[in-house]
Amino acid sequence: MTIENRLSADARRKVVFLALGFYLVFCATNVSYLLPVYYERVGVSHREAGWLIAVFYIVSVISRPFLGGFIASIGFRRFFIIAGAVSITCALGVAYFAGNFWLALAARALLGLRNGMVQVGLASYQAVACSARERG
Repeated sequence: MTIENRLSADARRKVVFLALGFYLVFCATNVSYLLPVYYERVGVSHREAGWLIAVFYIVSVISRPFLGGFIASIGFRRFFIIAGAVSITCALGVAYFAGNFWLALAARALLGLRNGMVQVGLASYQAVACSARERG
């Protein structure tokens, strides 16, 4: 590898940020398969637990087409700050409202929105912040 082909420190920082972001999203979405066990312990039926899992993915998929315009209007920094705040608030909501189906459903739906935000945000950031050579 020649010096011209090596990535700059800034490009490496961007790649690490993106890799960490995608890894954390992957971890967060795959933990949701453990939720039925948690919900069973707090008295949620299997049917309700299925809805709590499904609403996350439904909202995540439906919200993605609209989030690109939201990023363009407020910028990446604010976008990721909002996504982080929604994530923390709703994760606490899922734990706190586990016994109340409708509140837990609302918290899971907002977590689905956060999932869509982070995935669209990271993919958009990758396309905007890294040159074609850096993306590979």
